[in-house]
Amino acid sequence: MDAEELIRSLARFSADKRMKLMLNAIGTLPDEDWLKALGQSWSMSDHVESYLDDLLHSSPLATAARPVRAMMTDDEFDAWTALPETVDMYRGCYKGLNDNGICFSLNQLTAEFFLKHSRYAGSDVPPVLLHCRAKKTDIIAVKLDRSEDEIIVDDYEFVKDLLGNYEHV
Repeated sequence: MDAEELIRSLARFSADKRMKLMLNAIGTLPDEDWLKALGQSWSMSDHVESYLDDLLHSSPLATAARPVRAMMTDDEFDAWTALPETVDMYRGCYKGLNDNGICFSLNQLTAEFFLKHSRYAGSDVPPVLLHCRAKKTDIIAVKLDRSEDEIIVDDYEFVKDLLGNYEHV
């Protein structure tokens, strides 16, 4: 199996199952191919935060140098190269539900959009609009495929919740 075959097989499953299937594929192809498949499937996967421990500690991602070039297209790598040494980023999420994620946007309006279309909108769970900061060298990858200016990062500094519902993540 190679990265392209894995991507094709993942496309047959719902977005909430894809990351688990990616983790099950560890060892079935070379690490570089697995990371390429992870990058290509990232934006079509849901509930990534449920698999963070495995992704960051038990997968090829755990030992990959940052940024993970295999996870990015040439345009995405160029976008990473153009970033400043310290990056401000935003995450629209919900307190206690999905606030522990590693996906952020460079664009505050994009992060706000996630508060409007989220499956948690309208519930009694308070929304949070996180403003965080990361070193460029801590960014795993940049993803541009859904026009979200997405940053995947495993180490960052909490700055504030722009909605005031949160003191610290």
